[in-house]
Amino acid sequence: MAVDKTDKGRLDASVRRVSANSPKEDSGNISEKRGKSGPEGVKISPERLKRLHDARKSAWKKMEPFRQNMIESTKQLVGRNYSEDGADIEVPVNMVDLLYTTYVAQLAPRVPRAMVTTEIPDLKGVANDFELALNHQVEQMGLEGTLRQAAANALFGIGVVKVGLASSEEIEIDGSMHDPGQAFVDVVDLHDLVFDMEARRWDQISFIGDRYTLPLEFLKESEEFDKSVTKRLGRDDPDLRGGGNSEGDDKHIGEVSRGKPKEKGSLYDEVEVWDIWLPYEGVVVTVAGQQEDIAPLRVVQWEGPTGGPYHMLRFQEVPGQVMPMPPVGHLIELHKLMNSIWRKLNRQARRQKTYYTYHGTASRDAAAARDASDGELVRLDSAQPPMEVSLRGPDPTLVSLVSMARDLFSYLAGNLDTIGGLGPSAETATQDRMISQSASKKMNAMIHQMVAFTQNIMQDIGLYIWADPIVETRLSDRVPGTDLEIPVTWSPETREGTFPEYDISVDPYSMADRTPGSELQKITVFMQQYLLPAMPFMAQQGMGVDWEALFRLIAKYSDMRDLDTIIQLQGEPPAADAPEAVGTESGPAVTHRINERINRPGATQEGKGDAMRRALSGENMQPAEADQLVRPVG
Repeated sequence: MAVDKTDKGRLDASVRRVSANSPKEDSGNISEKRGKSGPEGVKISPERLKRLHDARKSAWKKMEPFRQNMIESTKQLVGRNYSEDGADIEVPVNMVDLLYTTYVAQLAPRVPRAMVTTEIPDLKGVANDFELALNHQVEQMGLEGTLRQAAANALFGIGVVKVGLASSEEIEIDGSMHDPGQAFVDVVDLHDLVFDMEARRWDQISFIGDRYTLPLEFLKESEEFDKSVTKRLGRDDPDLRGGGNSEGDDKHIGEVSRGKPKEKGSLYDEVEVWDIWLPYEGVVVTVAGQQEDIAPLRVVQWEGPTGGPYHMLRFQEVPGQVMPMPPVGHLIELHKLMNSIWRKLNRQARRQKTYYTYHGTASRDAAAARDASDGELVRLDSAQPPMEVSLRGPDPTLVSLVSMARDLFSYLAGNLDTIGGLGPSAETATQDRMISQSASKKMNAMIHQMVAFTQNIMQDIGLYIWADPIVETRLSDRVPGTDLEIPVTWSPETREGTFPEYDISVDPYSMADRTPGSELQKITVFMQQYLLPAMPFMAQQGMGVDWEALFRLIAKYSDMRDLDTIIQLQGEPPAADAPEAVGTESGPAVTHRINERINRPGATQEGKGDAMRRALSGENMQPAEADQLVRPVG
């Protein structure tokens, strides 16, 4: 599936870097092997083409249950109030949304930063410039958003991106543009993806491809495709797009918001195009998905990164299977159970009411009771006064069950409350810290997979940047510890050595969630644990603290814009005869500190839920247990 059905998956045949079977030291060479009918020596026979179409359609059919599961989970994510094609019924407590936002915030919170190193001393300066150019390219292409989309797809199905070079001809596809000749990284949705489902491992697949749409007029005029083939193309039927399904009943995830494509909804006549990478042959075949009787539009020798153009993100691999088990798949049924109970509790709450009955001969007594004020004496003439009748409200057993299901959901998701910082999970700070560290193990494993996935993408981008024959990027490198910046130019003339002599990795801390509050907390901890206790020793060695810089940093992270009105900055301090060491005449050398521990009662979400369950079921509770209902969580 073409990344976002845009040009995102389109492979350019004019510039390729390295053959899959070439030795590593040849990485970075540029090759231009291509003719109107494809590169030299690369041909696809009609029999081979038919087998390729058959294999594609067979794999597409086998992937249908996974696509439908992803659509169903996505509908639960958006609920009923998103579009007319969202969830069929109400989703009052959206645990899928909570899981999605919490996990994605942890997996792809910031722009990743590459680190380029080399073991050759003479190339370390070039490695630094290469690192600047690579990180600049990553920021320019918006890789952060792409990684976030890939992580989201992996939570619901499988995360796949396609890395390549944009065509030399600029074309807008489904609203996305790529700069000609520039590297791109695009998300490939599961509903535009097909690969060999018979393989047991990812490195054993015999083909993988993605689809996208192109205007028919562009295909016929483009020099990127064989014009003797494209002139035979006709427009596609929008209702038949997919894996060759003649009934047209395949659903696309985009229909959750956009609805089913209609003939009048497109500005141009379009053709569904598939790029199929064949790892064993080392070629990329471009075919028209619906028009199978037409020869390939393009056949090119793959000379890019050895792993091919596609990268897969799988958070939980299934033994002997290529398709992973998505995290949402384990929890979607529990989410549905919770919301089913909540809908039933809602109906019970709406039915709950209190009313009064009276006999027909006691209408005067009923009216007198209705109009009486509080504490007023009412005369009743009938022997049977009005009676109060109450209809039951929410069932306490169901309240207990939904509370237990909520706790179970958080538990199976790896202590979701702790991961998302929604509140403490234990009664004491020590217990909560232990739970937080344990909960982070599952998330850390997913983050490690995300970092490895990102590193593979970075290496591909680095290869394309290294091999670019014409790029010239002007950058600046800041001198550590100063405000000075040195101009740097990255171009083919400034490169030295070969690409394999450089190692590209991802700084794992660059992908960690860093907020102004977390940075301020780091400064506070550093001051309390290291700076203040070490000041006497710093004074003995002639070291000091730039308090102005420290206060400005604190004001920056705490958004305190009126720092100058609180602290008067008077320039250079007055000269002194001799520096006065901290802890000598100015104060006692030995101090006495008293640590007083104060226990304040708190409450956890689980404790409050259990107290509510017991209260509704009429169980006896100790006063301290009942107090949890009114205590804040924390």
